[in-house]
Amino acid sequence: MNAGIEMLNEWGLSVAERHVVAQCSGNFNYIHDIGRDELPKILQVVGEDDAVADQIATQSYIHNNGFDKIVLDQTEGRHVVIRLHVWQHERGRASFESNIHSHRWPFCSILLSGHLHYSHYSPSPGGELLYRYKYLRTEGEAGVYGLEAAGRERLASVITATRGPDEVYAIDSSVIHHVAPPDRFTATLVIQGRAERDYTDVFSWRHNLAVPRVRAPRVTRAIIRDRVLRVLRAL
Repeated sequence: MNAGIEMLNEWGLSVAERHVVAQCSGNFNYIHDIGRDELPKILQVVGEDDAVADQIATQSYIHNNGFDKIVLDQTEGRHVVIRLHVWQHERGRASFESNIHSHRWPFCSILLSGHLHYSHYSPSPGGELLYRYKYLRTEGEAGVYGLEAAGRERLASVITATRGPDEVYAIDSSVIHHVAPPDRFTATLVIQGRAERDYTDVFSWRHNLAVPRVRAPRVTRAIIRDRVLRVLRAL
């Protein structure tokens, strides 16, 4: 096995073990050590080793919420996925449409660079009426999904804040939220836990998002290297 891939796999196992302990205790501060002490070495390997970058590219894609989803480690049986989320917008404020959504799994993350505006939402009779969709992932095919219309629902914002560098953020699969980066370059490290649901809830002002099958644009080796080196410079 390639030495870089082997190192990545061993690191992924170590992170998975610590994440399971953190989920039991509810204390996710371990991610500070990963972001500060471990991630730079991992990203250096990704930026220099073609085999590592190519393996990561097979699972990585441009997410429809406007960021590059770079999967650093995803090993069957561990139920933990380690990812970089990178928003890069050369003209400053992003022009993409980011939907309100939940997740299939709990996760924790740390902001590596930039800021993120976020809001949490809750169903409310006095909330804004939105179209609801089920985001259905195609198992075994990274970046392939469908959106199924699921009626309408009223949501009201219950929390609005801005995250800064080094802030840790952890939520479970029931939380409905929205995130948007105000900066030209924003990056987070995300540790995803075991899936708890079969689908994700997506909420939008648009009535025509339903689609049976979509394949998200792939992230190439060149894009991965560019994003990884930019994150390295920001650490």
